[in-house]
Amino acid sequence: MSAGTKNLMANQRQLDMDGCEVGVSRQALEETLSEHTAMVEALHIILTQHPGPEWAWVRTILNRADGNPSLVGRV
Repeated sequence: MSAGTKNLMANQRQLDMDGCEVGVSRQALEETLSEHTAMVEALHIILTQHPGPEWAWVRTILNRADGNPSLVGRV
């Protein structure tokens, strides 16, 4: 787990009465999003190199995580 992810998990400020909204460090958020983007791009490269059906489960997980149904078409 990266330092940015640990920071997001450990350092949240409650912003509303219910605790649904929290404030986090912009730096930690940007670091974590950058790492996430790099991992998705690396997986895209791997899946492009291995287009077979044995990798279909990875494509399905990426689509659900990304919320982008067109990802299957890209990969």
